[in-house]
Amino acid sequence: MNVTDKNQLTQVLDEKCNLINEPQVINNVRDSKMEILRIIGMILIIMHHFACHGGWIIDSATPVFNKYIIDLFKIGGKIGVNIFVMLSGYYLVKGKFKLSKFFKLIFEVFTYSMLIYIVFLISGRITFGFDSLIKNFLPVIFYQYWFITIYIIVYLISPYINKLISQLQLKEYIILLAILLIIQCIISVISNNYFSYVGWFITIYMLGAFINLYGEKFLSNFKVNLIVFILCYVIMFVFEAFLPWSIYSMNSIVCLVATISLFSLFSLSRAKCSNRIINLIASTTFGIYLIHDNNYIRSFLWQELLKCPQMLNSNYFVLFAFVSVIGTFVVCCLLDILRRYLIEKPITKLLKKA
Repeated sequence: MNVTDKNQLTQVLDEKCNLINEPQVINNVRDSKMEILRIIGMILIIMHHFACHGGWIIDSATPVFNKYIIDLFKIGGKIGVNIFVMLSGYYLVKGKFKLSKFFKLIFEVFTYSMLIYIVFLISGRITFGFDSLIKNFLPVIFYQYWFITIYIIVYLISPYINKLISQLQLKEYIILLAILLIIQCIISVISNNYFSYVGWFITIYMLGAFINLYGEKFLSNFKVNLIVFILCYVIMFVFEAFLPWSIYSMNSIVCLVATISLFSLFSLSRAKCSNRIINLIASTTFGIYLIHDNNYIRSFLWQELLKCPQMLNSNYFVLFAFVSVIGTFVVCCLLDILRRYLIEKPITKLLKKA
């Protein structure tokens, strides 16, 4: 590796901004404890996708313990989604809207959408169609990644949300959050109406902002947060595994409390640290999501490549489950670093020269 290559790689390692969220900094260096939370959130999401997209056929021959592992993995994904949106509110409430970051986000989504589409076309796994070309060329508009489309809507209006927050007194802020949560978590569940992803993301965004501004007054007890998170996760697991109701949806009160307690464990900790490797890994979580949950990759990864259905009755299922999740995380992480090094960095240099 020559000097230029080493310098480029160092720039990747030292990159100071995540594609989605403004990072918390200590002397201009990212706080790694929040980056660990980002990594945990993505692992929870991958666990959920493993459980939901594995193509499982559970019957009387399925070992009960293996079924419980699937249930255990399934319930964490919505916590992971909430964490990522909450991170946005936590950082952006004191940050600034950056048009450059918006276009960088759009470009990364476009890059993965088109690259994966082209690879699957060349390999003969899919056939060309004008509709599919347009959808993959404009993945945000055509909802190819539901999270990204909703997130971008919230990101675009975040300056106005922040302006509203800045005008609210603490009491007014609490009342507004209470109204939003009653609508999203209670009324929408009872009536099976009123819930929307945009409305929920705005609510969670404002909760993240609230924790940044006022969290130390209400949520700073480490032991309480840890116990509450474990208790909520156990409750969701019991409902999923043993009862005919699921309560792990994003707007479930139990899921919400689990999210807040887990988030507070990291955000309100007084410990400060910075680790270049942790920060690098955390900065790839967005790319990890774009790769492993792509519409073409999804069934190929879980059902064909990893052969999840065939492993359901295996005595090594627990090991298989954890290795599959961590392996997916690691491989996609490396692919995203490669994308930055081969695509993003050269294009950025060309644009700066233009």
